[in-house]
Amino acid sequence: MRKKNSVILTLCVVFVTLLFFQRWKEIPLERTRFFDRLPEADVIGTANVLALSRSLSSSTYHFKVPFREFLTPEFILGQGKSFGVDFQKPAYIFANENDWMVQSLGAMFVISDSSAVRSGIEQLDRIIGLKDTVVYKKHVFKIEKYNTYIAYGYDWLLLYQGGDFKRIYHDILFAKINEIQPNWRSFLNQQPSGPPLIAKIKGADLASNGIESIYLTMSNDSTSITLNAEVNQIDTLPFQLVEEGWKYASQEFTRNSASLFITPERLRNNSNKPLVRLIKKIGVPINFPLKEFFDVWDGGLAFRQGGIQTITEKYIESILDDNFEVSEVVRSRKIKVPAYSLFISTNEKNEAFITQLLKKGMLTRHDKKYRFLFSPPFNLKITDSSIVFHTGGFIPVLYENEQNKIDFTYNKTPYTLLLDSTSTKTAYGRLKIPLNQILKDNILF
Repeated sequence: MRKKNSVILTLCVVFVTLLFFQRWKEIPLERTRFFDRLPEADVIGTANVLALSRSLSSSTYHFKVPFREFLTPEFILGQGKSFGVDFQKPAYIFANENDWMVQSLGAMFVISDSSAVRSGIEQLDRIIGLKDTVVYKKHVFKIEKYNTYIAYGYDWLLLYQGGDFKRIYHDILFAKINEIQPNWRSFLNQQPSGPPLIAKIKGADLASNGIESIYLTMSNDSTSITLNAEVNQIDTLPFQLVEEGWKYASQEFTRNSASLFITPERLRNNSNKPLVRLIKKIGVPINFPLKEFFDVWDGGLAFRQGGIQTITEKYIESILDDNFEVSEVVRSRKIKVPAYSLFISTNEKNEAFITQLLKKGMLTRHDKKYRFLFSPPFNLKITDSSIVFHTGGFIPVLYENEQNKIDFTYNKTPYTLLLDSTSTKTAYGRLKIPLNQILKDNILF
């Protein structure tokens, strides 16, 4: 018993001694994490700056971009080390939009040395001139010409361009620990590894059109970039892809073309679907009978437009005869019109649909030729399963096709939109963007 009591007494003495001689240290407060500061936005994403630079290097050298030596991974990494920015970690990008237009854009970088960041900002000030201002008792730097702000903290650097800086800066500066924004949390938990650029788009404009979110990743070769998209619907998709359909072969002067083959049944029976409402909105100015079109359409469509075709057009000319009396003579002349062809797969109701268009005046007929509103004259061929419009003298040849695709030209750049697959609520596709004309228009060679 005495032995047990002596052991307890000894332990108590040791404990009291430790308490007496131990200097009490203030328990450090846990810092707000970098991820807690990421601001909520319509578009959020990550960019691996070094991988992105490495991926685009083949393009910058292919097109001989004049400042390409400043875009190499080695140069960027060196500058990052000099100015305290850790480019070996991703940059976190965000943007807000309104009416499908980007209103503001920002990026947050992980920094390893805040004192080096200050040195870098001083160098930038000597080159372009910065306005030094104070927001929430913190120094903030602004590039007046571009309405761009630079701010930084212990482990973060913010670049922001737009008109809502004070709110964004407030959310970043006063973020609380472990309170990462839900949108960022789900994005960071789900993002794939590998692509140099990954983004998630989620906003009111998309929601009003039935889209819950869009995920984008980027890939590229030396002459183009490709945006891979995953479009997630709030409700079930109003269509699904079928295995194959028809297309027109691309020709030398083809500017726009399309080849679609889908299941149209849900489009017929779901007039309140956002996609159907959007198509209705496009057809409102001409009062297009969309419901009747969906009733006759069988889901296949092929279109080709581009180049010029010469057609023969008859016209009436008034002439004076030898007795100075006016008479009318039918003559023919060659005219050039934009060339296009359109194939629509249909059911047996197609003739009734064409008759309805003629009654509404949307389609007119003159001398075996047809016009759709202000279109050039074209030939019309109706079979038991299709309607074909074409400006040429012969029906163009259709080819079997397994790829849903739309080619279109905008500002001299030919884009390609591919729809690869669908599931119950998701569509997967790609947008291919050639860089040649874009670089010519935006970069001085």
